[in-house]
Amino acid sequence: MVGDAPAVESFTIITTIPNDLAAQVHDRMPVIVYPECYDAWLTSNDWKYAEDALVPYDAGAMTVQRVNPIVNNARNETEKCIEPCQ
Repeated sequence: MVGDAPAVESFTIITTIPNDLAAQVHDRMPVIVYPECYDAWLTSNDWKYAEDALVPYDAGAMTVQRVNPIVNNARNETEKCIEPCQ
């Protein structure tokens, strides 16, 4: 809180160029910070640490799975959003 102003809870999704796996789905992907970069990402004021973390995640550590199209509506908050589809 700053002065009498209430705190504002928010977040940002930072995107980067896709890795080979994500490129099959879209032309960008969310940045996934590697665990070894967590401390620097959360505590450093040096842009170099942030810049080093803003890279495509290792495609070999990821999988792609088709999910139910209802995931495209933010009002749908159900496990069906992440159920695998054929």
